[in-house]
Amino acid sequence: MPTQNKSTSNVSTVVKRANTLHELKRLWPEAQPKRALGGWWSLSGFTFQMLVALEQFLRENLLQTLATSISVEELSDILLANANDYRLTQVKRTLTNATLSSAIREAYEILNLAEEPLRGRLVFQVVCQEDQTTRAVSATTGDQVFAGEPYNQDVFAKTLRRFDQSAPVLVSAHPASAILQTLWNAGVENPVAAIAKALGYIFAAFDGQVRDEIRSGVMEALDSIRTSIKAPRSVGRLLGAADFAIHATSSPYRISFNSRPRLEDLRLNRFIQRKERLKALEGAAARWLADVPSELKQFKSQLPIFWIAGRRGDGKSVALLQVAERLLSTRRIASMTELRDIDEFRLWLDTRTEVSSLGDEFPIDVAFIDDLPVVADAGTLNTFIDNVFFRDDRAAALLTCGTSEDLADFKAMTRAVIETVVIRPPDGPELDYFRDWLETRTGGPIEKLELADNSLAAWLFDSIRSGRKKPPGETLREKLEKEGLFEVARIAAAVNACGVPAPRSLFSEKVVERLSTIFAEPSDTVTLNLEVFKDGLRIGHSDAIQSLYKSWSGGETAKQFGPDLAVGLRAICKEGSERLARQLLGQLMDRKNLRRRFGVGQSVLIEFSEAIWEASADLPLEVRAAVIPLWLTLGKATRLSAQVLADVRRDGVAALKVGAASDRLQAEIAQILYVTSKHGDRERSAAEAVILRSVDPKVISTLKKVCEKRTDTEIPHLVATWLRRHPHGPAAAAIIQALLSKPSEKILNLACDFVARNLAEASSGDVLWSVAVGGLRTPRFYPIVNRWLNVAPDPIIAARLYSRQLRNSRGDNYVTRALAWASRNMNVKGIHEVLAALVVRAGKDREVIALTHQWLLTHPTLFDANPLLLSMVKSDHRRNEGLELALGLLDKEPKDEAWRYLFHQVKEELASMPPQEAKRLERRLPRGPANILVQMLRGTARIAEIIGPSSDGRARRRRQKYRHS
Repeated sequence: MPTQNKSTSNVSTVVKRANTLHELKRLWPEAQPKRALGGWWSLSGFTFQMLVALEQFLRENLLQTLATSISVEELSDILLANANDYRLTQVKRTLTNATLSSAIREAYEILNLAEEPLRGRLVFQVVCQEDQTTRAVSATTGDQVFAGEPYNQDVFAKTLRRFDQSAPVLVSAHPASAILQTLWNAGVENPVAAIAKALGYIFAAFDGQVRDEIRSGVMEALDSIRTSIKAPRSVGRLLGAADFAIHATSSPYRISFNSRPRLEDLRLNRFIQRKERLKALEGAAARWLADVPSELKQFKSQLPIFWIAGRRGDGKSVALLQVAERLLSTRRIASMTELRDIDEFRLWLDTRTEVSSLGDEFPIDVAFIDDLPVVADAGTLNTFIDNVFFRDDRAAALLTCGTSEDLADFKAMTRAVIETVVIRPPDGPELDYFRDWLETRTGGPIEKLELADNSLAAWLFDSIRSGRKKPPGETLREKLEKEGLFEVARIAAAVNACGVPAPRSLFSEKVVERLSTIFAEPSDTVTLNLEVFKDGLRIGHSDAIQSLYKSWSGGETAKQFGPDLAVGLRAICKEGSERLARQLLGQLMDRKNLRRRFGVGQSVLIEFSEAIWEASADLPLEVRAAVIPLWLTLGKATRLSAQVLADVRRDGVAALKVGAASDRLQAEIAQILYVTSKHGDRERSAAEAVILRSVDPKVISTLKKVCEKRTDTEIPHLVATWLRRHPHGPAAAAIIQALLSKPSEKILNLACDFVARNLAEASSGDVLWSVAVGGLRTPRFYPIVNRWLNVAPDPIIAARLYSRQLRNSRGDNYVTRALAWASRNMNVKGIHEVLAALVVRAGKDREVIALTHQWLLTHPTLFDANPLLLSMVKSDHRRNEGLELALGLLDKEPKDEAWRYLFHQVKEELASMPPQEAKRLERRLPRGPANILVQMLRGTARIAEIIGPSSDGRARRRRQKYRHS
């Protein structure tokens, strides 16, 4: 017998061999993956590097950035030169310990060639798509880099220090998305086609030898892109990671209390780093950003918004800037747009790319806007997004912040999906951290004050103020009094303290110029900059200004505050700024806030409100109409005297006359008058007249409450009259759904009539579903369901209806239709419920099973797949097939709540399975799923029944394993 080679004699693996060339090509990458795919991996690494460089080159040439020049493969992979430093970037698709050592070696060689002044301007960084290293740059030793070769230890130490201190290694998303975003912002109509054409020029010129040919090809590519530019879409200020870099430190002895934290403040290192909170915030924002593409692909016509919530003055705006910086510096996105006001937001969103025009990979344009409730109200924003998304969803997302109180209004928006993270007030250890920071910044001791109910901004201002002979603001007051400007500055401070800009009409151009000069002069230990915005003047952060105003009031804050605000509100109304007038008066509706911040207690509330009302009562009704609803609400809360309340209600009725105010305001006024008046009153009659002609959401809300508060199943007269006047549309659907909460045969017929009239409208599906889930039935129901399903204007409701109808006693009648509909709507939300119902109803049908497998292949997560898997597991016809699929997924998926639920459901089903059938199933399964099956049936006797006396090694080891356990 021939002697076997020692290295192969004990190998029991059966080697697959090919009989044809086709089989040989298929087996080669399985047997020798590195050799088979080596060329592809090399090419993919080159592609990644090229795209990173190309994205930076295009952004430099097409969009405004801080960089002044860029070069490729001259020093390192990419060299980006700006006014402060030279950033040398090495690009690696996959970073390992070996390639990291190679990158550090290259940086060492470059630094070794430079003289000392130049060395201080070199900054190294590695960009990769996947980081597989087990050590940091700073922890790498010379022996690991040079492998025994001689090197200069001093130069090597300096090399490690010259790597970017915040992120020496950046894990970046694929740069192709960043390129598409850059081209879109530059105004290229079809970025995908433009970049394909540009790459053609570059590859045609590439021969790896003549550098000038490559430069020529790149410039031809740039020219071809420029010719396809229609109009730049860079609304607002487009920012990259370099724009957030800290380049200097401001004066260490003054604390800035600007009205809004600015990017320049961050670049001057004026903000404290709350590292633990920022880390959690960055993680939440990164997870949200990763989910945005899948959210947009569902075409729900909703703008994804990441909202940093919390109390006013607790650092939300600073956190917004810091989170934007982290997302950019870690290359989770290539650029971000800073928006200043609602006009910029409108133009930005309207010019973003349409989702349907992009493929699987598409760039998301992200913008941030500080304190969204200050620049827009929820209703206006919702209407605008609805108009933009009417034709197509946009590949856009928004970062913002706002108080937790404002968040409630915005969360009610139908055209936004909001992810929220709350900034909590600082605790004891954090306050100590802030005190140390204040002492370092101001150069003096800081008294230990408690936070109590104060905001962080007010606490910081008061901490600086306490213990000083001349508190912050006192020098400023002296200068203002000397110039005769103190009174107008005090009024501005009162309005600013409520978070509202002081009306521009109170200040002449000369006064603004003189105030700006005074505020710009160094004084005290704080910085307050007078800023002129489109909607008015701000002299600082509202919570810091609150403390300043109290110090300027000479102990008479509660007495002075009302008259000062009255002057401000009157001027705002005369200017015609409805939003600011409502925002200012809205701040005064919070009793607790007034008492805590300004000392306006319960005993003086009525006098306080009356002083503000009287100052504007002589203005024409049309300029006061916007605040009438808020005055009515104050009256409802017993905050007005009897005489003032009567005047307010009189003005409210006058505002309801046709043409006296906008439809939106009239609806809001009518809603309040209706609920605060009695049947037969003049106010009730005027309110009902407006309600009957309006479809405003406020009116619909009122009518729904009327329906829900019924004590019987009758249709209220006001509701019935309104429905006769408005028989179509989503508003009528919402009211009918409210009626269905207490149904009668009359109401069911009303609902069926609505569905029959509006078969092609999506809102009819909501009404039909409300009837379907109700307890009452009418003979008209099933015919109406059949007619509606023929049209199915709302696929989500259609999925619910098919699923429900398949499971009832008439389910066989729906199998064919449901199967045909499902095959055309496999991506509809809830389609898995339809398939699950089909498996139960028609499990033998091959097409049903084919669709089920198709869906499970594209939706492998157990959260989505569980209902469908369990329908197969519990089916008489598909139980074994379902068990195999379920056990296979249990072997692969993470052990979360959905995993545990499926595990226990499958375990219950296996417990009732005959031992021989379970044994046959176990033999068919791969090792992982088979182990899970045995685990489910853990117990010596039961395992022995299934595994049996087989001498198979795998079974024997499994028995031993579970016997020991």
